[in-house]
Amino acid sequence: MKKYKKIFSGLGLLSITTLIGAGAVACSRTEKSKEIENNGGASENNPGSNENSGSEQGDKKDLTALKKEVSEAVENLKNHPKYNDLKAKLEKADVTEEELNTAKSEANKLLQDSKAEVKKSIEVISDETKKAELIKKIESATNYETLINIKGEFFPLAKTELSKKVESLEYPDKEASKATREKLKKEVEALTIETYEAGAKKINELAAALNVEIKEIDELFDFSKLPENTRPVEPDPKTKKDEYNSLAKNYFKAKLNTLESATDVSKVITDEYKAKFNKYKDIINSDKFNGTEYNDARKKGLNGRLAKFYNDDHDKEYTESRFIWHIFETIRRNGFKNKIDKYGIYQRMNQTAKKDEIIKESGISEIDQKNQDNPGLNINQLEEKVNKMSETIILIAKGAANLNIDLVKYSDTEKPTELNAKLVELVKKATKLTEVDLLIAEIQKIAPKVKEVIDEAKKNNKEAEFKEKIKNISETKASEIFTKLEQLKIEAMNIVKKTSL
Repeated sequence: MKKYKKIFSGLGLLSITTLIGAGAVACSRTEKSKEIENNGGASENNPGSNENSGSEQGDKKDLTALKKEVSEAVENLKNHPKYNDLKAKLEKADVTEEELNTAKSEANKLLQDSKAEVKKSIEVISDETKKAELIKKIESATNYETLINIKGEFFPLAKTELSKKVESLEYPDKEASKATREKLKKEVEALTIETYEAGAKKINELAAALNVEIKEIDELFDFSKLPENTRPVEPDPKTKKDEYNSLAKNYFKAKLNTLESATDVSKVITDEYKAKFNKYKDIINSDKFNGTEYNDARKKGLNGRLAKFYNDDHDKEYTESRFIWHIFETIRRNGFKNKIDKYGIYQRMNQTAKKDEIIKESGISEIDQKNQDNPGLNINQLEEKVNKMSETIILIAKGAANLNIDLVKYSDTEKPTELNAKLVELVKKATKLTEVDLLIAEIQKIAPKVKEVIDEAKKNNKEAEFKEKIKNISETKASEIFTKLEQLKIEAMNIVKKTSL
C-alpha cells in the first residue's frame, strides 16, 4: 500500500478518480476495437469500412447488369442448337464475370455466323433484286428466329435454283450423266429448311470438284508441249468415235458421269496415278538417247500407248505390265543395242571382249515378248534399267572415243602425247551421248590431220619444229584443235613452197 501511495503522490494533479476514469475509457476503446475487427472493420470511426461495403454492392450491381446483357444476347439465339448450352452457363449459381463475358461473346459470334450461313445460302438465287432484298433483311436481323423466318421465305425459291444448278452441272457427257442428275434433283426436292444448307453445300462442292477434275484430266493428257513429231495422234471424235472414247482421258471422264459427290469425283485421278503418268512421260521423252535409233517416231508410238494408260486391266492390250514391256524393249532395241553395234572400232581394234564385258556388267538383257504380261519390272525398276542403258552406252561410246584417240599418231611408234592427253580429258568431261559422238567425229578428223602436218614438215626437215607446235596447241575444244592443225599444215606447206622457189 505504501508503494501505491508513492506512485499516486508522484502523479501530482491526477487523482485516483481521474486514473480510474481513464482506465475505463481505455477498456471501452479496446472492447470497441475488438468489435470492429469482428465485424470486418466497419464503424463510425472507420470510414474506410463503409467504402469497401459500397464497392461490394457496386460489384453485385455490375454483375447483375452483365447477366442481363448476356441473357439478352443468349435469348437472341432461341431455337439455335447451342441455345440451351449457353442458357445453362448463364444460370449457374456461381457464374463468374469472366464466364459471363465469354458466353456473351459466344452468343454474338453464333448470331453473326448464322447470318453469314444464311447469306451464303441465298447465293444460289439468280434474281438479283430478290437477293438484295433478302440480304438487307439478313443484315438487319437481331435474332436467330428472324433468320429462320427469312430462310422460310426464300426456301422454295432456293430449292428451285439449286435444282437448276444440278441440271447445269458440267458432267463430261450430258446424256450419260442424266440418271445422276435426276437422282440429285430428287435429293434437292426432299430437302427441308434444316437440311438445305448441307444439301446446297454438297451441290456447290460437287460443281467445283467436277470443274477441277476435268481441268486436271485435260492438263495431264496435254501432249502439246512435246515436239510435234513425238505427239500421239488423237482420233477424230466424230469419224472415229470408239477409238476417241478409248483414250484414257475420256475413260476417266466417263467415270465422272455417274458420281454424286465431290469426294468421289476428286478420287478419279489420284496423286499416285499422276506421279506414274508423269514418270512414264519423262522416261519415254528423255533426250538421253538422242543420236540413236530411239527417235521421234519411236517416242510417238510409246506416247500413243501412254495416252491409253488406264492404270487397270480392263483392256488386256493396254495393261501397265505390257506398257512397261513396250517401253523397255523399244528403248533397249533401238536406243541401246543398235547404238552399241555401231561402235565398230571395238571390232577393228580387237576390243570386242571389252565391250561385251561392259554390257554384261550393266545387267541389261532382252525380255522376251512371251513375258510381256509379266516383265518382272515395276515403274521404278524400269526407270533404273533405262538409266543404266544410258550410262552403259555413254561408257561404251567413251571407250570408242579413246580407241580413236589411240589412232592419233605421228607414226606407228610415236604419238603426240600432250595432244592425246588433252583429247582424253575432253572425253572424260562429256556427259551426254551426243557430246561423245561429236568428239569421236572430231577425233576421227584430227588423227589423219596430225599425220598430214608432220608429213608436210618432213619435206623441209621441220618435223621436230612442228611436233613442238602440235605439243603447244592451246585450243581447248576438239573442233578448235582440228582448225589449228589445218593452219599448221598450211604453214608447213608454205615452207616447202618457199624452199622450192
